[in-house]
Amino acid sequence: PDVVNSLNSLGTAMRFLGDYQSSELHYQRALAIVQQTLDADHPHAAATMHNLGSLFADQGDYDNARRYYQQALTAFEKALGPDHPNVATGLNNLGSILESMGDLDEAKTHYQRAIEIQEKTLGTEHPDLATSLNGLGSVLQSMGDLDGARLHHQQALAIRQEALGVEHPDVASSLNSLGTVFDSQEDYDNAKLYYQRALDIFEKVLGTDHPHVAICLNNLGGVSSNQGDYDNARLYHERALAIQHKALDPDHPDIAYSLLGLATAALEGGAPAAARAHAERALSMREVTTITPELLAKTRFVLARALWSEPSEQAQARSLAEQAQQTLATANDPSESDTDLDEVEAWLATHHVK
Repeated sequence: PDVVNSLNSLGTAMRFLGDYQSSELHYQRALAIVQQTLDADHPHAAATMHNLGSLFADQGDYDNARRYYQQALTAFEKALGPDHPNVATGLNNLGSILESMGDLDEAKTHYQRAIEIQEKTLGTEHPDLATSLNGLGSVLQSMGDLDGARLHHQQALAIRQEALGVEHPDVASSLNSLGTVFDSQEDYDNAKLYYQRALDIFEKVLGTDHPHVAICLNNLGGVSSNQGDYDNARLYHERALAIQHKALDPDHPDIAYSLLGLATAALEGGAPAAARAHAERALSMREVTTITPELLAKTRFVLARALWSEPSEQAQARSLAEQAQQTLATANDPSESDTDLDEVEAWLATHHVK
């Protein structure tokens, strides 16, 4: 166990430094030792599989993250019982991956079960409960229940501020989550306020080049675009992209958010050629990654609009918009798809290939 703990600690240190290859080697060595000397379902094995899941999640490899998180959850349940806090943690992490992959119903079920376990075993003011509440709020937002999302995020924020202090990164995460709810409600002033508060905390505690900083910058860029401030939007997205290029693998899914933000700002700012370059790169990344269909549809529609300015590309542009329309018509994310579908259909009604 001491060797396993040391290997896991080294793996985690390497993961935080962004040395994913070394991190995986340490985790895999730890897992092999546990499985050979103890048992495949031993808590040490579960913890190591959980670490491997987190490693792949950090890299945006959701399929492998899901596989290891599921193995860890199964092992925790077998070794510790179905109501152990570690089981709730496993449910939380698996719920997060399922949400990223667009399986909202399963994600919601996992978060709800985690909350039930944590309220029973940890109480109603524990920071781990706040993590589950925040996750459930995110899923409810994706399912179109903005009031429910806001309530859960506010509960998570209150717990985190009391338990962790007002400048903890988890407090910043809750502030950012509340910003996204206001964003979805088109309350852009409040969205910007919460995003900025989150950004200030992340920069102070984690440093100015952390990936969480990039997330807030992209959100601020999106709000700026929605308010018609395309110059500032571009600056926010450019800074986010620069951080991601330093901190993340070149194919990490989060980079596509920055690229699409840049494409949108360029398109609305009257620069379709620049928009095309960013949107094409974002689409090439998203077409080979397991993401929600709505995100893929959004990316195709932005590229369609960018391509339309070139007569020779209009057939391709319309094809992309039609693909986006078909996806959004059967989407699982009503908070996004209804507005987007109306926009796509209105565009298709006025853009015909001659």
